[in-house]
Amino acid sequence: MLHFNEDTRVKFPATIQFLRLGYEYQSLKGARIDFETKIFIDRFKTSLERINKREISNDELFALLAEINTLIKNNDLGKEFYKRLLSSEYPIRLLDLDNFNNNDFAVVNELPFSIKEGTEEGSFRPDINILINGMPLAFLEVKHPDNSGGIQVEFERMINKRLKNDDYKKYFNLIQVISFQIIWNMKMLMMTLLMKLKQVHSIQLLMDKAQHSHSLEKISKSIIPNIN
Repeated sequence: MLHFNEDTRVKFPATIQFLRLGYEYQSLKGARIDFETKIFIDRFKTSLERINKREISNDELFALLAEINTLIKNNDLGKEFYKRLLSSEYPIRLLDLDNFNNNDFAVVNELPFSIKEGTEEGSFRPDINILINGMPLAFLEVKHPDNSGGIQVEFERMINKRLKNDDYKKYFNLIQVISFQIIWNMKMLMMTLLMKLKQVHSIQLLMDKAQHSHSLEKISKSIIPNIN
């Protein structure tokens, strides 16, 4: 029997909208994730090789992950990482700003931002995380309208606990967009988020990327007949 809860009413439909825009679904199961940066190593390497048009050795890859970890540890609200993210002056570019279709877009649910390796102790897990070239650059906390108090609790927890915790600061230096949404209209959610991403990066997000089929979309048809 199907149970209606926050996942089936909000998180899954919102995730499916990303799939409809052309994002791929990234499972946590079996994924290689760099603990310090939460970057998905295999997506990251494949994307960088495509963008930079050359093979990237493991030594280069892990040196780059270490560089990013150093940048996001700065007490600068992410300024240096932001510059590195958009720069084309380094030997390895992180984004292709000349041909944005050349980048990799994926979405993953409840990525644990842990502070102790091998455990989820002290971690927070945003509902929906957006990966660009394997890097978690945005996340959304989504709530159903009947749970309006829930989004306020999440917001206050973010402001009063996580942002004041030195262990978490580097993650917020890495993440470029954070969105708290009570979802009344799925299309409005997507337009709001996309506008925020454009404002932060001043880049044209991919809107016409080829559609990817995924089992989540099939599941959605049995959960919600019409999420348009």
